[in-house]
Amino acid sequence: MLLKASRPLFGFFENQFSKPGPMRTSHKRKGILWVWAVFSCPTFLVLFGNHPDVQEWFIRLYRPMEYPPEADPRIISDILHGRTPKHSSLESYQKERTALE
Repeated sequence: MLLKASRPLFGFFENQFSKPGPMRTSHKRKGILWVWAVFSCPTFLVLFGNHPDVQEWFIRLYRPMEYPPEADPRIISDILHGRTPKHSSLESYQKERTALE
């Protein structure tokens, strides 16, 4: 009878020296949230990112720079970075023509 009325003893795990304070519970919650995010985010990305509408939106939004195969990519890069091109596009067209002949 006396044992039921007394406070249960948890030993070292739940005494005044090891009771979790607010910082420890906060770090534990952050850790649990981080683990949940690491394992759940790839799943959500696969489920929602593989939708054709999402993929079309991404392709329209992030279209890479395209240039014709005859053009020299160094000319476009020079113009893009504000430098004067060392070659002209006419030279690249002539090079393409001589390569085909």
